[in-house]
Amino acid sequence: MNVKKKIFKLLVKNESSKVLHFLLSKFSNNGVILENLRDTDYIFGASPLDKKIINETAQWIDYTPTYEMQRSNKFDTLGCVTFSELNVNEMLIKKQENKEVNFSDRFTVVDSGTTTGGNTMRNVIESVRKNGLVYEDDYSWDKNSATRNEYFTPIPQNIKDKAKQWLLEYEIGYEAITNNIDSMKEALKYSPLWLAGYAWYKQGDKYISYSTNANHCFIVIGYKENDYWIIYDSYEPYIKRLAWNFNFYYPKLIVLKKKEIKFNQEEIDKLRIDRGWDYIVLVEDFLNFKRGVYELLDTGLRKLELNDAANQWITDKKREGKLEGINIKNFNKLLR
Repeated sequence: MNVKKKIFKLLVKNESSKVLHFLLSKFSNNGVILENLRDTDYIFGASPLDKKIINETAQWIDYTPTYEMQRSNKFDTLGCVTFSELNVNEMLIKKQENKEVNFSDRFTVVDSGTTTGGNTMRNVIESVRKNGLVYEDDYSWDKNSATRNEYFTPIPQNIKDKAKQWLLEYEIGYEAITNNIDSMKEALKYSPLWLAGYAWYKQGDKYISYSTNANHCFIVIGYKENDYWIIYDSYEPYIKRLAWNFNFYYPKLIVLKKKEIKFNQEEIDKLRIDRGWDYIVLVEDFLNFKRGVYELLDTGLRKLELNDAANQWITDKKREGKLEGINIKNFNKLLR
């Protein structure tokens, strides 16, 4: 049935609201550009990180982050792909580390190349994997006064460098999952599910799939068996219930974990460590720091920044009183 006939049929039935949703389903986009999955999407990123079940209940509503809308009074960022992915990251950290963080959506929206047509899921996750993240306090925006042009101003170099520092501490990957109910229920034990669908048409107390045109990204954070899915969104209401047969597209789980670099006894021995366990732990901490920084050298981090980072580490440890009686030169030698 073509567009004109569909509209005429709905008008005859006096269903003007459905006419509106039909037109929206054809022509509106809240920020997602769909790409066909590649074979590597099913194994890329997450598998090498040794994903583990971290939430046996598969219910994430207790870990939802601060509500943030993707649009302001003046414009829509069309950054739903970014807002939803970062929400997953924030929830994973809250679950695994029992701390609340708020990443800068603006940084990743811009860094990943979001346009007035939105962005792909692959562009966003690759931006996070390769270029890192900064916190909202580091790169925020005034939702009451900022214009689109101001929001999309090129990111300052010092903010980009700060995002790279996040990669010293964390690694992230993703894995596409089979798009069916059982697979999604199982995958929810690993992370909230990052996916796409049609936004939004409400029937009763649930939102239904009025269209097969996916135009929005959001995350599934739980479910009630055979009744509804619970999702977290970047549009109000932030918590929504979706019909059990809602049409989802390209669901993915995210694996986010702190880097774990094994204790290198040979390298410690070279320093002739004989001051006890506390000293060894301190040196191990520095070695972990050093290896993490060196991983960034190939991505453009300059030697000056490496030295500055090392000096900052030493300053922090001095402030904590952990370098008393220790020859700082031994640590500096590790940078050579």
